[in-house]
Formats: sequence, C-alpha cells, structure tokens
Amino acid sequence: KNCLPTQSTLLYEAMEMLGNRVEHLMFRKEGHGIFKPKNLEVMYGVMDTFLGELTGYPHDPRGYDALRTTPDVRYALSAERPPITVP
Repeated sequence: KNCLPTQSTLLYEAMEMLGNRVEHLMFRKEGHGIFKPKNLEVMYGVMDTFLGELTGYPHDPRGYDALRTTPDVRYALSAERPPITVP
C-alpha cells in the first residue's frame, strides 16, 4: 500500500522536530514512485546536491533555488543551509 502525502508530511515534520536536517520532495500527479522524466531529473538533481554537500563535492548549488519556482513541485527544507562555495 502506498504512503499518503499527509503521512510523508507528518514524517518530515517529526524528523525535523527531532533536530534532523530533512528534505521533502513531492510531485503533483506522481504516486509512490517517480516516473515522469522531468520529475526524475529534478529528483536526481536534489539527490546529487544533497550527496554533494555531504561529501564536499556539490554539483549545482543553484539547484535548490530553482526548485522553489518550478511548477508542480513542492519542496521543503528543514533549515536553511549555509552558502556553498565551489572550488
């Protein structure tokens, strides 16, 4: 059975309240999986940036700002991250 959007939002909020840095990405008209090519590109971009920050090798630090204005994409971040400098 699929997780309802409200359930994933509750999990995001609970993890945030516990002090975790959490990211939550939902796409309109996508179900449990992400299948539309455009949405896959956005999702992999978010994952790439997140992993880049963890490893110190960011792909595109402007990617998160672009998500805030992308139609049909809801993106939430638990806390603002410090600016990323690319060597």
